Parts: sequence; structure tokens; C-alpha cells
Amino acid sequence: MRLCSISVYETASHFYIIGSDAAEAKFSVLKVDRTAERDFVVGEPDHEYSKADVAELLSTISSSSIVTQSDTYYGAQRSGHNTLVQTINKAYGLIGAIRFLEGYYLLIVTKARVVAALGHHAIYKIEDVSMIYIPNSPWVYRPANNRVTLFKISTNVDREKKLSLCRNEIFETRH
Repeated sequence: MRLCSISVYETASHFYIIGSDAAEAKFSVLKVDRTAERDFVVGEPDHEYSKADVAELLSTISSSSIVTQSDTYYGAQRSGHNTLVQTINKAYGLIGAIRFLEGYYLLIVTKARVVAALGHHAIYKIEDVSMIYIPNSPWVYRPANNRVTLFKISTNVDREKKLSLCRNEIFETRH
């Protein structure tokens, strides 16, 4: 199934990345563990979901059955409570995960535009990528200065001219 839209939900213990097809009739779920501080633990059930299945899954995950939308990626809603928070709505793709010092970050394409077509396939230019810190462990020592420095280095990469997205795959362009 080709995913056209991705939403990211989080609880204190997991991220749930839910992708849908263009008609929003078929859905796929990717579950990322936030309790493994040094490992990237991910699982994908071998199952296609319907819209009703996803709504039931999200309701089951949330103890209060209330989905709230986060104002920022690192906002005040990131707490130890067992609530379900919608972190990103309508993303274009998931690039992957990258490790900086302590823990992994998810790299999610949040803004892209069509720049060309190759046959029946659209070629997208990635215009914005969000980094979401995965671990949710307050007792782990995280040297903030080093993490901020590495984050600044990663945001200085010229993403505008180097990457294009084609059917959920990344290609380096030669200019």
C-alpha cells in the first residue's frame, strides 16, 4: 500500500505512526517504543486497518479516549500522563531515525511540494523536516549543550537543494 498521509501520536511509552492511502480507506500502523533509552525498538503489525479500526485503536490506547493536538513538538503536553497526544498531523513521509548522543530522533517530512512527474509518479521536493526526540525517560543524563549543538548542526544541512521525495523514497539530487 502506498502511504499518502502520515500522522504521529504519542503516549509516555510509545509513538504511533499511522499512515493512510489517498482515499483514507486503508491504514497502516508503526509502533515505536520510547522506554528503550539506547535502542531503537519498532514494530509493525502485519495488518491493514480501516478508518473505524484506527479510531478504535486510538481510543483503546488513550486511557481517557481523548486525543489532543500538541502546540509544539516539545510542548508542555509531553508528560508522564497516560494520555494520547497528536504530535504531527498530515505529514508527507517518514525518513527514518537518527541517533544523537543519548537516544534517537524520528525524522518526519512535514512539508513537501510536487516539482516534477515521472510517468504517473510525482517527484516531491522536501521543504521541511521535523525531528522528534523518542526516549521519554527523565532520569537519563542528557548533556543539553551537546544535544543542542548537534541539533543545530543537523539543521544547517542544506535540505532544500539536496533531497527529493519520490513515492516515499529519498534521492540525492545532483546540481
